[in-house]
Amino acid sequence: GAAHQLNVAGGGFAWPLENFGNRQYVLEMELGGQRLTVLPDTGSFSLLVTSTRCPVSQCEFPRAFDPAASGTYAALAGARPAEFGSGTVWLESARDEVLLPGMGAARAMAFWEITRAGTRMSEMWRRAPFEAVLGLSWRREAPQLAGARDAAAGAEATVLEAFGAGSFAVCLGKIELLPHQPVRRTPSFFYWAPPGRKAGAQPYLDLASSWTHLDVAGDNHWSVRLQGVGLRHGTEDHDWQVAC
Repeated sequence: GAAHQLNVAGGGFAWPLENFGNRQYVLEMELGGQRLTVLPDTGSFSLLVTSTRCPVSQCEFPRAFDPAASGTYAALAGARPAEFGSGTVWLESARDEVLLPGMGAARAMAFWEITRAGTRMSEMWRRAPFEAVLGLSWRREAPQLAGARDAAAGAEATVLEAFGAGSFAVCLGKIELLPHQPVRRTPSFFYWAPPGRKAGAQPYLDLASSWTHLDVAGDNHWSVRLQGVGLRHGTEDHDWQVAC
């Protein structure tokens, strides 16, 4: 789970992702000195963790984070429910040191601990290959907050904002099961970029200055429909075969 220095001017880091069935890609980080397996989520803002603050009677699934094992943990006053496509959880706010590979010293930031879970959500956590959800959004860039940026500025900082991440990119490998052949795996990486740089700054991953906005294709998830998508240099007329 260690970050790897990218060979780009100005620095950058490639964070290995572990592939589970070509459906879920997880990575490792530290919270309060405890290593957690987290699911990166580009459709949310918060760091949400399973916690021993939830009694076994309410959370019948592995509870990863232990506040008593951290010397920098502080409980906060906030509490709220959260609804997802897979069910409902009840959350309580806290603060602790977060460490991300390749992003410098640990930062104290707010996060949410699961203190109760509905039946469907409990079933999901029992099957999940991850112990926490890492929201990867910038509040200031959310379209629904565009008219209320002053209010958003005083809200809970996201991980990207707390670490001053300038951008990120994701390269998703795949697992191929072919008849009478060994399992074929291609690597997956999450690229962090420091402030002022764009992730994946190699020539073949240069990010364009323009954006394309796509509608969400559903009510309970953040998926979009993509068809005929390719990557090419602006001076060429064919797609590149780019690996992570």
